[in-house]
Amino acid sequence: RVVRLSKGDVLGGALPARTVRLPGTGRYTFPDLEAGHYSVLAFMDLDGDGSLDFDPVEPFGWVADEAAGPAAVLTPGDPATGSADVVLRRPRPFPTEDRRTDHGALRRLKGLPVLQLHGTAEERGFAHGFLVGEQIIDFFEFYVLEDSWQSARRYEEEFVPFLESHFANPPEYLAEVDAVVAGMRASGIDMEVPWLGREFRRVDLLAINAYIERRAAQPSPPAEAPAPAQTLLPAQTLLPAQTHAPAHTHAPAQPSLPDGPQCSQFALWGEATRGDELDGGLIAGRNMDGEVDLRKVTVSHFLVFAVDPSEPGRRRWVSTMWPGFVGTISGINEDGLYSMENAGGTGPGPVVDRLTPCAWVQRYILENAGKESTPESIGRMIDGFGSAGGGSFGAGSIILWAVPFHGQQAPAFVSEGDRFGTALRVPGEVAPASPFQIMATNHYMTY
Repeated sequence: RVVRLSKGDVLGGALPARTVRLPGTGRYTFPDLEAGHYSVLAFMDLDGDGSLDFDPVEPFGWVADEAAGPAAVLTPGDPATGSADVVLRRPRPFPTEDRRTDHGALRRLKGLPVLQLHGTAEERGFAHGFLVGEQIIDFFEFYVLEDSWQSARRYEEEFVPFLESHFANPPEYLAEVDAVVAGMRASGIDMEVPWLGREFRRVDLLAINAYIERRAAQPSPPAEAPAPAQTLLPAQTLLPAQTHAPAHTHAPAQPSLPDGPQCSQFALWGEATRGDELDGGLIAGRNMDGEVDLRKVTVSHFLVFAVDPSEPGRRRWVSTMWPGFVGTISGINEDGLYSMENAGGTGPGPVVDRLTPCAWVQRYILENAGKESTPESIGRMIDGFGSAGGGSFGAGSIILWAVPFHGQQAPAFVSEGDRFGTALRVPGEVAPASPFQIMATNHYMTY
């Protein structure tokens, strides 16, 4: 049977069946291959060490069946695979020198690229696009098209219509998105997306910010009934104080998640941190395992955003994401309100309208809530983004929220939900039951 190469195989987990070294661009041949199925990958060995390297990134590519597709399965002797061109590409690194423009700067701080933005939504957006436009296109091509959708055709046929017809994007969000695209164009970069045969435009930036909503673009079929020992409590059995009732209640299905390792996070405080430098204060951390692409663009293009909104009453916030993100799923504001998302499953149901990207929901709350936040107050803000299905998150989302600990009962808590409903989980509610810690993975514990 045919087994496609995994990312682990390509990145060193499997030895190649054959290797050919070329002095430069030209023809290549693999003679006398044994019968079977093969894939062809190539890289430009800039440092001559015989291995594919990512610091700096070496040009890399493979034979694919379609634009932005995974490595094709080739069969020796099949006339259709007698000729196989490989295009070598690489993400463009952030500049090493500081760059500045009105309302923004791209700098290196403690070894990390930091994008500092200030002013109105339009001013911040323009500076964002002007300073990192090339890297926005890189992230879109190599992560959204090539890693997430694995097909430029499917992206255009499925995701673009979904983004244009099923979202209720707030005007403020769209104004900043449009300003980012305008800033990219004003910087003079090439806006062409070769795999799409057109220029980068608004919908592509919306796709970056809604990449996790890809899982909401198709109906969710009912899952097989779990064995009795694994049965999950139905949503309606939750305590009212911990539940934000969906428009209609459904029995949760077994979570449907991508293969491979995913995300986890925790918060500890009080007795759990007593006796060290925190002196009972809260510490939170997250591990973001799901976003791993073959070209490692999620590593090379990791970007810290430091945002100072000029709109009255808005809090400053920091986000650790990638170029093009107007929202965030990994952020903290100046009051210490922390909000970070893990992927969750979803119960059976249709595609729904009036969706809002999770990244915008979290960014809005970071700008408009502070250290006084409670599970109830954050729950009310989340409910303000309810979709036509009753829930506030298109794809299943599990978000850990935390604030500095000053003796309150729940300085950290978790929201769990999808496009059909939302629930809140507080410390001590599930194992490991402790009043001084809470943890989250990709699994619902109360919803």
